[in-house]
Amino acid sequence: MVTGGASGIGYATVNEFAKEGATVAIFDYDEEIGKKAEEQLRSEGKNVTFYKVDVCSFGDVKNAVYKFAEQNGGVIHHLVNGAATFIFKGLDATLEDFNKTFTTNVSGYAFTVQAVHPFMKKAGGKGCSIINIASVSGSRPEANKWTYNSSKAAVLTLTKCMALDLSKDGIRVNSVSPAGTWTSALLNTLPGPGGREKWEPIFAPQYMLHRCAEPIEIARPILFLCSEDASFITAIDLPIDGGHM
Repeated sequence: MVTGGASGIGYATVNEFAKEGATVAIFDYDEEIGKKAEEQLRSEGKNVTFYKVDVCSFGDVKNAVYKFAEQNGGVIHHLVNGAATFIFKGLDATLEDFNKTFTTNVSGYAFTVQAVHPFMKKAGGKGCSIINIASVSGSRPEANKWTYNSSKAAVLTLTKCMALDLSKDGIRVNSVSPAGTWTSALLNTLPGPGGREKWEPIFAPQYMLHRCAEPIEIARPILFLCSEDASFITAIDLPIDGGHM
């Protein structure tokens, strides 16, 4: 199950899980993009279902999780929390800005974990895992980004708290911290005109690898952390940042 799974890193993650034969739920607020994602992946023979979900509403999340679990033997094995809002404000941030950012980027992650927990317990816990998508922005200061950066810092601590509480059920919880990744979300938040061709050379010097990431380069490590190859890894944050940190 992937929240924010209709585009960007979320979509790439859905695709990678589905390629491995998993039954995957796309949770996303954007119905148009979500249905297109479902249609595209199903046309490729992948077992994917879109659910229109507002992660800011626990009731909405709980209902969708129940529907997905009911259609899949009453169990859920993996959750990737990737739904996010990108509000970059500093001195000009309002209460509304903070509420929207934290309700989506932090509470939304918590609501989804609360909703899937009973179905992971039913699955036996062992082999079940949760990945929260954080960001390098949660570990470093950036100008005029009080809202977004503080929410991603909260995700880092939230992940460790979740890992501690869910460890008794054998459920692993980790986070990943991507740096700049070429998604529609990044393109929509560029600080000026021009697309990837203009901004890649500007961003490149920030990275040892002299480029931003592709979504699949975040999705594959997420898949690893959910796999049996990572069965003794929990409560960690994995930077996927091309040396940025």
